[in-house]
Amino acid sequence: ANIGLTFLPVIQKTECYGYAFEASPVNFPLLKQNCQRNLDKSNYSLHKVAVGNVSKEVHFSVDGVNFGDHRVSDLGKETVMMNKFDEIIDLNALKKPIVAKVDIQGSEALFFEGARSSLKHIKAMIVEYTPTEFPDNDKDDHFLSFLKGSFQKFSIIEHGSRKFPDIIQMDDLSADKMQSIRERIFKDNIKNHENLILINET
Repeated sequence: ANIGLTFLPVIQKTECYGYAFEASPVNFPLLKQNCQRNLDKSNYSLHKVAVGNVSKEVHFSVDGVNFGDHRVSDLGKETVMMNKFDEIIDLNALKKPIVAKVDIQGSEALFFEGARSSLKHIKAMIVEYTPTEFPDNDKDDHFLSFLKGSFQKFSIIEHGSRKFPDIIQMDDLSADKMQSIRERIFKDNIKNHENLILINET
């Protein structure tokens, strides 16, 4: 959730209940303060934890310049708690529809692995896909296979575009299309990620 620049206005405008996750020891106090100042305490829940595929302490890297680029990393000097998303919240018990935003600096595959039971309850998700940060191609491919197994439609939000993106059937996501997404990102050192919209119709 970083410091809440997306989380706060969504809760304010929709009046829905929101769950925010932020592992950074730098960002979490700011997120908490922003929520306390601007939201009714009955409308949200904050979790100081990284979401991934295991429940244990992990190394965490804090970027000294970009507060949006802190991340789980073996090279990190900090340690934070990581939990599987499935073990934090029972989405089956929540009011529907459920929407989610995932922006976790290359740990997308870890999130999906730890959210296997939860994905079927999520109606729509925006996820920042960053293959340049994946440890290896196998995990990258594993993440993309999760998309086809968990959602029926997807779209790519083009950088800087105000046009509503085209919605594509997940069954039409071929291996060539998946490879072209990766190659486009790897070739662009500035825009080294894609924002994907994932839609669940079940």
